[in-house]
Amino acid sequence: MASYTFSDVSSVDNFDLTSYNRCIESSWTSLLEAYPWEAAELGSATDDEKKEHLRTRATNLITAPDGFLCRVYTCFYMGGNIDRDEGRITITYLIYGTDDEGSRRYIATDVFEMKKGFRVWARANNCTNIDIVYKDSATSMRSAIQNRYENHSADLGTSTELNERGQGGKKNHYRLPTSPDADLLDI
Repeated sequence: MASYTFSDVSSVDNFDLTSYNRCIESSWTSLLEAYPWEAAELGSATDDEKKEHLRTRATNLITAPDGFLCRVYTCFYMGGNIDRDEGRITITYLIYGTDDEGSRRYIATDVFEMKKGFRVWARANNCTNIDIVYKDSATSMRSAIQNRYENHSADLGTSTELNERGQGGKKNHYRLPTSPDADLLDI
């Protein structure tokens, strides 16, 4: 079991494109299924065009004043919007690559370790309200969130159905526990 450290990609110059591309390639089947290509107006785009869109989106998250992109451990990237004044993080972007052993098993086996690392990173950014937005169709991403997070975490608050640009979606709202002491518990 790894220790998951969430590290902000602070500038485009610090963006490890080789690692990022490796994550895209190793999770491409899931990305094809779970990413809202139609909402991005890329429904009929080629795989290369879609991959370029993901690289551009990552760069945009790095440079946007309210955006963020985190590299987690050595194996995945998370991004979205952050409002430190309001204490809110909105995660709209997850790309799970393989770990150092070439496996993606950690997605199922290291849930608590990932939660602990995330909670530490969120509090370091003065954020306790977290929204995870995802496509609400029968995807492996939806299954992972529902099976491992919904109703299995002290952080869970509510979920809301979305209908952005005519695309179905779901937003789960989490609030970190009041006491930071709970951040390192397996809950």
